Amino acid sequence: MSQILMTLIWYLMVTAAGYLTLPLAFRFLKFLPDRGFTFSRSLGLLLWGYIFWLLTTFGLLQNNAGGVLFGLILLAGVSAFFMRGGWFEFKDWFGTQRRLILTAESLFLIAYLSWTVVRAANPEIIYTEKPMELAFINAILRSPSFPPFDPWLAGYAISYYYFGYVIVAMLIHLSGVPSSIGFNLGIAMWFGLTALAAYGVLFNLLSGILSTNKPAESNRKAVGWALLAPLFILIVSNLSGLLDILHARGIFWQRNPQGVLESSFWKWLGIQEFDQPPPEPLSWTPKRTYWLWWRGSRVLQDFNLLNQREEVIDEFPFFSYLLADMHPHVLGMPFVLLAAGLALNFYFSFKKQSPPEPSVLNWLKDPHIWLSALIFGGLSFLNTWDFPIYLGLFAGVYVFYRYLHNGWGWQRVGDFVFVAITVGILGILLYLPFYLGFSSQAGGFLPSLIFHTRGVHFWVMFAPLLLPILFWLLLQGGGYLRPGLRWGVLLGSAIVAAGWILMLIASKVIELAGLIGQTWMTAADTNLARMGQTLTSLSGLFFIKQGGSGTELFQAALLRRISAPGTWLTLMIILIFVFATIVTLRRLYGFSLASENDPVRSLPEEDQNRGFVLLLILLGAGLTLAPEFFYLQDDFGTRMNTIFKFYFQTWILWGIAAAYSSAILLQRFHDGRGGVVKIVWVILMACSLIYPGVMLPAKTGLLRGQPVSLTLDGKAYLQRDEPDEWQAFQFLWEMPLGNVVEAVGPQYNPQFARVATHAGQPGLLGWEGHEIQWRGTAREMGSRRVDIETLYQTSDWLRAREIIQQYGIRYIYIGPVERSAYRVSENKFSANLGLLFANSNVRIYEVPDALVEKTP
Repeated sequence: MSQILMTLIWYLMVTAAGYLTLPLAFRFLKFLPDRGFTFSRSLGLLLWGYIFWLLTTFGLLQNNAGGVLFGLILLAGVSAFFMRGGWFEFKDWFGTQRRLILTAESLFLIAYLSWTVVRAANPEIIYTEKPMELAFINAILRSPSFPPFDPWLAGYAISYYYFGYVIVAMLIHLSGVPSSIGFNLGIAMWFGLTALAAYGVLFNLLSGILSTNKPAESNRKAVGWALLAPLFILIVSNLSGLLDILHARGIFWQRNPQGVLESSFWKWLGIQEFDQPPPEPLSWTPKRTYWLWWRGSRVLQDFNLLNQREEVIDEFPFFSYLLADMHPHVLGMPFVLLAAGLALNFYFSFKKQSPPEPSVLNWLKDPHIWLSALIFGGLSFLNTWDFPIYLGLFAGVYVFYRYLHNGWGWQRVGDFVFVAITVGILGILLYLPFYLGFSSQAGGFLPSLIFHTRGVHFWVMFAPLLLPILFWLLLQGGGYLRPGLRWGVLLGSAIVAAGWILMLIASKVIELAGLIGQTWMTAADTNLARMGQTLTSLSGLFFIKQGGSGTELFQAALLRRISAPGTWLTLMIILIFVFATIVTLRRLYGFSLASENDPVRSLPEEDQNRGFVLLLILLGAGLTLAPEFFYLQDDFGTRMNTIFKFYFQTWILWGIAAAYSSAILLQRFHDGRGGVVKIVWVILMACSLIYPGVMLPAKTGLLRGQPVSLTLDGKAYLQRDEPDEWQAFQFLWEMPLGNVVEAVGPQYNPQFARVATHAGQPGLLGWEGHEIQWRGTAREMGSRRVDIETLYQTSDWLRAREIIQQYGIRYIYIGPVERSAYRVSENKFSANLGLLFANSNVRIYEVPDALVEKTP
């Protein structure tokens, strides 16, 4: 099968799933102007994946192409059931929406095919997280049942949010493509799905508001302007590309009397690599490092009290798709946009009907709530971090309606908690088999005392999104800010102040706990002494990461934030504007007075949509403000992962808001203000597109005017560079499942865990650091590393047999890496085991059934 045909088959499969699910979307997303058309593919994949995963978990389906196809047939049946009686309405709608359908279909196809070419130019599944992701996909493909086996810890199931890999494996099963090709088709497909879903959110927000009293014209305009959403979310990038150009050209660098380049600007900016003199001769083309494109994901810089740098990840979607790690935050993108579309549908439903009262019985009777729980629960299985974020958006929609209708009070807090808990618990119950086998490294929140984001770094990261949003907030007109400005200032400043106070209190509590622990350590009571030791250790670890303790630390933390207030001031201003607008929305229409009319339905349509955009901005502000004061405790011990996950979702939320703001500003303002806004907008877009324009060719070789070899096979490099190992991996792929042993080494080194990754066999031990991250402990690994070394090096067959039986090892792999890592004593294997495979560099021994025992 040619790779062009494989690409077409994937397009047809996902498109078929979307159209089979369209009646279901049409029924449940009926309040959206597009009736869920732009979300049907994402919805179809999620529901299809859920049916396949759940039935396979309970042993009702087999994990093969037949099981996948049967799951799709069930999905089609469910979709048809819910659409009964509505076919004529569906047909009429379809006939009137040709422009929308043609544009959406073209966008999806172009985005998918374009990124297929990008992946074909740079297909290698090597480095960063790709080996882990391929290992998961291959493990899912080869597992006889679910949960799938852990490819890097034989004897255990995957302990990770792996639903995205199930969906990718499902498509690989049905299409019959090799997983090394399906990996790259999956990245391209998710790019297309994200573009389509982003387009759908903005189209539904803009439809009906771009032309006053002319709905048909407004819908036509929305079809075009909605293309801004995929542009802002997927292509627009942070300003690191602009900085790279300026740095390479030597802008702001001067030579000192010794002829050495120096720069106070770049030193002040303080971004790693940019603070070093540019390579000479100077040019407009960056030439810093081999991985030139990498710096864009590390523009934030954290330093502890000792001025030691702590890594911070600040990925944005274009970087993530260029990197092409099939990680959960990428796999979740189409589905978080689906969740946003679901929340928007919930929001729009208030135009037609009042929301259900906060009664558990009423909500359980509503099939819309069950679909919502299925989608939000799926987010947790896809990328657990996303679950509370978009559940919060959904609950926020309900609270916003209640606020406009009844005003503020503690009841609104109760409304939020009710929706979040009700839908959240249902979502957990629907995916309960996943949670029963899931463990996490997360351990609560810690105060981000010394770590904070400098304003200049925050603006380098988010300026392309922030400026359109701020312009829109400022230039809304109609007196939106003035009536509610006092409340906006009060609420915005109170939230920021609360963050400061809570952070300081939590830090003092940790300090006090350490002091108490030191006192208890000398207690006669053994349990008390042990508790004291634990408290002292935990407190000590926290302050070690901070780089100090005591008065000096607290003073430095406050001084840093006061001397570089850009981030928290920016976010406080956004909060002030958002809250002022929300308060004014209610006051301008006299919502504090009793009225026979539903206040939401009496609002002009643009004002109604404005509220949802405000919720997106507010949620993004909350996600970026939170790590200024607290971060999730994990094995990294810093806020690296919290920034990574929160900022990435903020890019999506603010990307929609920035696209909406841009459409309104460019469409509406034609006076002097509009001219200034348009000039600034064009300059901003040009600056934000430098990164894609420079880094896409830098990583892939495309657009350089030189021929590029194209293939979608992510293992082609192995066949070219390591033909003997490639041959061995292919051979093992065809063999029955059995635990395989190979050399153990550092994570992120592609030489290690390579056999389990590429051969689809459960490896005895892979990347240890990842296993600890997934499980939160090293307990399950036990002494495997030492035992593997012993197995290879000992000449004592009895000791080797003991290890083989202890771990149920079936295949013993001896290749170049094993011979380099260990002093391999092969005689004991050749004398006692059968040689299953051999070529010039690789030998694989098979353990007979009589010796194999199940892994403990």
